[in-house]
Amino acid sequence: MDFASITGLASSTISTITGAKDLISAAVDMRDAAKQSAELVKANDLLLKAQQSLLTYTGQLMELQGKYLDACEELRKLREAEADRGRYTLFEVSPGAFAYRAYATPRLSTAGEPLPPEPEHYVCQPCYDRGIKSVLQRFNHYGSIYLRCSICKQDLPTGRTEPFGGI
Repeated sequence: MDFASITGLASSTISTITGAKDLISAAVDMRDAAKQSAELVKANDLLLKAQQSLLTYTGQLMELQGKYLDACEELRKLREAEADRGRYTLFEVSPGAFAYRAYATPRLSTAGEPLPPEPEHYVCQPCYDRGIKSVLQRFNHYGSIYLRCSICKQDLPTGRTEPFGGI
């Protein structure tokens, strides 16, 4: 073998080794990419689970916020009803006939200004106890004065009379 053949063979061998090295390097890179791909899939799965949990918790939070707002609204209504109920006292219109009578106390508007006084009136006791505020209407029946509820149609005798202008 001559020097040129040895040089050619060495060059060819180096070339083959370089090619093999490049193939091995590419295989290692592919293996690393496959490992990274597997890790990326795991990370994506974890991210998806976290997003699903976040969505679930967001839905639960919105439901709780809705319940909180409903409870606040109910509390506001109950406080208003309690304040309104505090304006009335149970009153015996005549023996055995009861109604709620409004206190004639000065009231303030939401701006703090005085409101005109409310006229004296009576509220039907059974209806008011059911949460319905029905102002009793005065009527005359053959000279006897009654108070009538427009909701439950209950008539309360007042024990007072006025002259009957009949024929």
